[in-house]
Amino acid sequence: MRNKWMVNFFVFGIALIYACNPDCESTLRVTATVTPVGSQVLVATSPPEFLKSGPLYASSTLIVDESAKVASPADFNDAEGGYLISLPSNLLPATTNFFIRDEDCGGFIPINTVFTCETAANFTAEVTPNTRLLRPNVETEVLISTIPGNFLEGRKIFIEKVSAGNRTISETTSSFMAAAGGSIVKVPSDAAGMTTFFVENEDCGGFIPLNSALIADQSFAANNPYLFTTPAPPLITIPTVNVAPIANVVKTWFSVSDPDYCVWIVPEESDELDGNGEPIELPTLVPGIPDSFDVHPNGKIAGTREISVNLLLKHLGAESCSEPTLPQFTYHFNPITGIVDRESGYVRLAIDRREKGGEIEKYEGMLVNPQSIQQEAYRRGGGPCSVPGEGDEKMIMMVLTHETTGQQLILYRQLL
Repeated sequence: MRNKWMVNFFVFGIALIYACNPDCESTLRVTATVTPVGSQVLVATSPPEFLKSGPLYASSTLIVDESAKVASPADFNDAEGGYLISLPSNLLPATTNFFIRDEDCGGFIPINTVFTCETAANFTAEVTPNTRLLRPNVETEVLISTIPGNFLEGRKIFIEKVSAGNRTISETTSSFMAAAGGSIVKVPSDAAGMTTFFVENEDCGGFIPLNSALIADQSFAANNPYLFTTPAPPLITIPTVNVAPIANVVKTWFSVSDPDYCVWIVPEESDELDGNGEPIELPTLVPGIPDSFDVHPNGKIAGTREISVNLLLKHLGAESCSEPTLPQFTYHFNPITGIVDRESGYVRLAIDRREKGGEIEKYEGMLVNPQSIQQEAYRRGGGPCSVPGEGDEKMIMMVLTHETTGQQLILYRQLL
């Protein structure tokens, strides 16, 4: 869609530089047009030679200097009869003033002072997770969901980068997914800091900001360890929830991205027995005891909690998988409360890390059919000390989302 603004104006005696040449006078009669073309705008004049007389400048105010230059005479497009330019992201949609430098008298000549555009796009957008850790040589994604859910269908996604004080907007790889109500977007390996995502402004040219996310590097993660204690898989999963009720949820659930991370689930039990003579599991979980690190003689762990397999093996005097790491100490044996409903599939976990200087982190999600998870490696998690993605196909999994950051926690049940 193209909208076109026509401005007929007369410039008589503009840019009088009294200090240098009080007798200088510039008398021009020019017709100017500004036409959005995709993410760019075409600035043209009649006669076109007017724009060839000097560089083109753009500013959101009537104050302009050399830092506002957006094109030089060498950039003039003879076929279009003007400059086809990409405006800085801070100018559109907004009122933008265009100028050329007055080579005769000095100063700047305005060529279009009323280029104002408001996009017809009406939407809201959310980036999930809103805090994302980049790991070396690991492909990383975010989900940009919108209301209405089809707003991003057929649209390219752009990302803003800042390097040496310079801001650029470039296209990044994305794929629209109707089931997710938005697009899954690849995060470039050189993105960092608070990062804004954009789509093209089809009404006005330029770009429309969608929303922002904090893209964290390893240095940021080292200074904020509790933001990334729970292992979040780098690829976004949008499963379908079509799992049939399961017989039980006990006990060992492992992370798809780190098999050392285990959630030890202990449900409350009913006084009633099932067909096998076993107590029927209730949806509510037995909470872990905050200051207890005991493992009972029968091998049972007191209540529901996070487990580092590596540290548990050391605790039991068995051979461990590898040397312990700082995150393992951070999450090992933290108590958990919550619900795992075998009938509806609903899951809610609250992980209490306050004893180790953290906070209570809350996750919510569902039990899912592993076949509905797009990433095969996630469906093939191994047991303790294994390599992620090299196990058998799983029978049941859960996909949870952090209530604050939107980071996912994907677990599969592996009976030991």
